[in-house]
Amino acid sequence: MTMYTIMPLEVVTQGMDSHKPVFEEMSWQGRMLLVERISMHEVRIERLLQGTTISDYLEAALQPGHIIRFS
Repeated sequence: MTMYTIMPLEVVTQGMDSHKPVFEEMSWQGRMLLVERISMHEVRIERLLQGTTISDYLEAALQPGHIIRFS
């Protein structure tokens, strides 16, 4: 992405590094996932670390960015 501006770089990027995601590994339905906790009852999948079969890597519910909600 290219952005043309007369503003100093420090002003443009101010606050971009204030959110540091915290990742954790978790087991879910027999698979190991690397997730980012969004709230107490939600996590966002960052990566599938270990699946039960090779087709797990093609499953839409296990793709990065998918949100898992717990009840």
